[in-house]
Amino acid sequence: MTSTIFITGATDGIGRRTAESLAATGADLIIHGRTNAKLAPVVAALEQIPGHGRVQALAAELSDLDAVRELATELEVTLGERPLDVLLNNAGVFMTEHARTAQGHELTFAVNHLAPALLCQLLLPRLRRSPSARCINVSSMVHKHGELRWDDFNFKAGFNDRAAYAQSKLAMVVFTVELARRLGDSGPIAVSLHPGVVTTKLLVDGFKMQGRDSLDDGAATSIYLALLPTAELRAHAGGYFKREKIDGVHPSARDPQICARLYEHTCELLGVEPLPAR
Repeated sequence: MTSTIFITGATDGIGRRTAESLAATGADLIIHGRTNAKLAPVVAALEQIPGHGRVQALAAELSDLDAVRELATELEVTLGERPLDVLLNNAGVFMTEHARTAQGHELTFAVNHLAPALLCQLLLPRLRRSPSARCINVSSMVHKHGELRWDDFNFKAGFNDRAAYAQSKLAMVVFTVELARRLGDSGPIAVSLHPGVVTTKLLVDGFKMQGRDSLDDGAATSIYLALLPTAELRAHAGGYFKREKIDGVHPSARDPQICARLYEHTCELLGVEPLPAR
């Protein structure tokens, strides 16, 4: 049976290479980008790949949580009667200057954590229709240097771009651990990953450096997790992967109380009902 995969941030870099590789498997793809103008040439290119399945596109600005909610609604319509097999939250930003979203959140935190967390929560009913459903959240090894600023997630006291990025990626890993715990041993599986150090716009503009990994390397772990048999993936639910293997995480992601607190706080910020604790 053909899998249906939704990928955010698929118009360039690692996201696009991931989409290209998954298109070659015959999966039905729904790709996200910020604008239809950016999406159109990518859709055209994906439709030239031998063996591709259906390719559809949805545009949204992920820094605006109202737009993320609209995106989830549009995705439901686009899916029709199909289940969603894979939610791949790939989109990410590195802000070199402090910026606030329409809802007042620091923009890095909003795009890298709140938006994917909201998609995870809103799309759970659709994911539950698939016996192989999974929510894959792209984080970063930088999360290991992060700190959850409980009193100042938005950096009102002074902005540090690398600290903001690390916090957002740490929050995603911690959220994923708790989401997987609350989903339990049946239904969708939540995991996170480090894609590699790839020369992308984010790496060059944000970290002022070149990568050591190729785009294929950067896409490999996302592809691996999207295609891994369900039983094998379930054995690592909540896990954080690097180079297609389980890797260590920040101490916060190993603390059940911190994981629960971050998950509950995130749901409160998003205005969604948290899954019950187990």
